[in-house]
Amino acid sequence: MYKISIICSILGCLLFSLFSFLKDHHTEDVYGWLTLVSACFIVTTVQLGVQNLPFIFSGELFPADIRVICKSSTRAFITLLLLGILKLFPLFVNWMTLSGTFLLYGCILTLLCPILYFIVPETKGVELEKMHTFFRKATVIDPPDMNQIEDEVKARHHMEIQFKTNLKI
Repeated sequence: MYKISIICSILGCLLFSLFSFLKDHHTEDVYGWLTLVSACFIVTTVQLGVQNLPFIFSGELFPADIRVICKSSTRAFITLLLLGILKLFPLFVNWMTLSGTFLLYGCILTLLCPILYFIVPETKGVELEKMHTFFRKATVIDPPDMNQIEDEVKARHHMEIQFKTNLKI
């Protein structure tokens, strides 16, 4: 779904840029309406996958013991990125006009599209266990082997008993 979302978001940004440019240079009212329709199209398609993707995958990407910290850090980082985009938007509009700004956004999304295509796997129709296994292999930190820990605890306990027994002799 995210692949469709990113392609439609790119298309929406480029159409918004085109219609905004035409609205500024022609007197027909149809370009104003097409600009509005393309803006609604962008909002809809971004919400279908691109904007929500990091929040959806973060539940599977991080190990359970650090998942809460990593998810909150991811959300904080994305919020800072959105804040930066909101703060830079008026500067871009003054520098490049509204149509140029959305053309830039469309170009940036186009450049990032191959990264999403090759790095993020498609999960539509894939069983939950297979997704969990895939994301589990991708994690950097693996939980410790509980059997190995239990064996080490038993060995230490056995050594302590032998040490205490040797002291009594």
